Amino acid sequence: MVDSDTFSFCGETVDFDTSIVPQPVVESVFTHDLYTAERGSLEFILSGLNPDDVFFDVGAMYGLYTGFAGQKLTEGSVVAFEPYPRNLEALERTVELNGLSDVDIRDVALSDTTGVEEFESPSLEYHVQQIAAMRARRSSSSESSATAPPMPDAEEKVTRFSVETRPGDSLVDAGEVPQPNVVKIDVEGAEPLVVDGLSETLASDECRLLVCEIHPPAEEESTTPHDYSPRSLAAYGSTVDELVGDIERLGFETELERGDGYLHLRGQKQSA
Repeated sequence: MVDSDTFSFCGETVDFDTSIVPQPVVESVFTHDLYTAERGSLEFILSGLNPDDVFFDVGAMYGLYTGFAGQKLTEGSVVAFEPYPRNLEALERTVELNGLSDVDIRDVALSDTTGVEEFESPSLEYHVQQIAAMRARRSSSSESSATAPPMPDAEEKVTRFSVETRPGDSLVDAGEVPQPNVVKIDVEGAEPLVVDGLSETLASDECRLLVCEIHPPAEEESTTPHDYSPRSLAAYGSTVDELVGDIERLGFETELERGDGYLHLRGQKQSA
């Protein structure tokens, strides 16, 4: 018997294996007010997808976007990039459990160079503890209350690992992956590297929609509950304004929404 839970959103239904992906991690995306912006970004993607589109899920994690997009793309395909081994296992299980035949999983990290780089990622267990702490804090009279439960120890819940990096443009130019029409990026602060390495692909008229979860430095988002890592735009020599400007120069009109400790950028081209 498979331990799974079913979630419906924007007319699509996806099963997640809760023996690999803790049930609170998925459930909170759809029920907790902390994730209102995440839901908005997922809806933006799903409402804009055409059945024959190619969708790039860059930083696919356990397959939230891949699962729902894969159900909608009856004639198209998903290319899911996820280098963290634990997340990769969960992503593969999501694809298998939902019978998604047109998903190409790539265990490489998109960047601006070809090589090997050290990355870090929070564990799924960290997310479970974090969600529980945030819920308890929200239910207390004040988040600064002495009785508010502490956030989980970030340093104990981060995995550091080495991974192959490739510029997305080189993969598209070589014909290893198709030109995408819709792209989502969530890469723990390395967004500038992904955008730089994927700039020609993003600038193409064929690419019309973009979602990018931006990880600002602490001073730009001092209330973030996701302070598990020093990784942010600053670690890669960029700022929120610079990244937004780079994306707009690629032809996207953008909007930003604060949520779950990050910034959610949604971009669309006028011709879309």
